[in-house]
Amino acid sequence: MKLSVCSRSVSNNSYAIKILKKKFKKIILNKTNRILKGDELVSFLKNSEAAIIGLEKIDKQLINQCPKLKFIGKYGVGTNNLDFKELKKKKIKIFLQRGINKRSVSELTLNFMLLGLRKTYQTIKNVKKGE
Repeated sequence: MKLSVCSRSVSNNSYAIKILKKKFKKIILNKTNRILKGDELVSFLKNSEAAIIGLEKIDKQLINQCPKLKFIGKYGVGTNNLDFKELKKKKIKIFLQRGINKRSVSELTLNFMLLGLRKTYQTIKNVKKGE
């Protein structure tokens, strides 16, 4: 099975690539350091049965141009770039890791709470003003 990895984060992660190589015979990596779009994305996915995407838009037009595609793994949060109705219609399975960023969000929330309670932001502004 051929896997195309659109996600720049996964494509640049040697540990992830090592794991994927154990599961897939052929892996194509996005080394452009750009989000793939339009014809470039179609060309990248056209002959793949599986894909790992990040922010790439998977809509009806793309799905119709990639008939071999059977599995999509979504890396990261947000699903507004996926046409679930069309994916279901074409029987393409989608794999999501819900809540993957919950720890980061909770840490940031606690950080903001501490900043607010201690008035750290205002103190930094005052120090910069020389007060």
